[in-house]
Amino acid sequence: MRFKSLLLRNSGLKIASLIFAIILWFFVISRGKSEVNFEVPLEFKNIPSTIELTGDIVKSIDVRVQGQEGVLRNLRSHQINAYVDLTGAKAGESTYYITQSNINVPMNVKVSKVSPSTIKVRLEKLLKKDIEVEAHIIGKPAPGFKIQGLEVTPSTVRIEGLKKEINSIKTLKTEPIDISGAKEGISQVVKVNTAGRNIRSLNKEEVKVNIKISKERR
Repeated sequence: MRFKSLLLRNSGLKIASLIFAIILWFFVISRGKSEVNFEVPLEFKNIPSTIELTGDIVKSIDVRVQGQEGVLRNLRSHQINAYVDLTGAKAGESTYYITQSNINVPMNVKVSKVSPSTIKVRLEKLLKKDIEVEAHIIGKPAPGFKIQGLEVTPSTVRIEGLKKEINSIKTLKTEPIDISGAKEGISQVVKVNTAGRNIRSLNKEEVKVNIKISKERR
């Protein structure tokens, strides 16, 4: 009973002291803390090999972080990584949420806000197609000579790109081959000219062109 009496004596003062101690503890813990905003590049990871990002792609987001002033003073944007995981994504437009779990920060730093918190991502299907290669010949043989035959090896190349782009390509040409004044056959290895088309990959960047030149018969 005596212990209980002592415990209850001046209970109001004791409760006030406890509340004050808790407030003081929070003040000490939070003292020196600050928040800073960073513009951080946004990385898209694990994009399936059969699709590609298209349209207006979000390149960066704003990340607000919290921590001790001394830590934040030395923090740089390249120490913060933001990403969206596209594992299993399919063609079409989808909305992805960006949360604290999408942000990697150093120890003793906490993410307090991310903006925007959602982004729209458009993905389009990739297509592979075999395309015929034509030799791009410029100039003319010497007077009295003509092109007797022409061979491109390989005659086709496999290209990969967005479906709508690839379907519009019927043939590709080589870089120009000048035969001006030629009196004999020409054999050259030349690059395939994609002419700025949106081609993701090309299985053969060069082809061999054999040009047979002979005298004209009179």
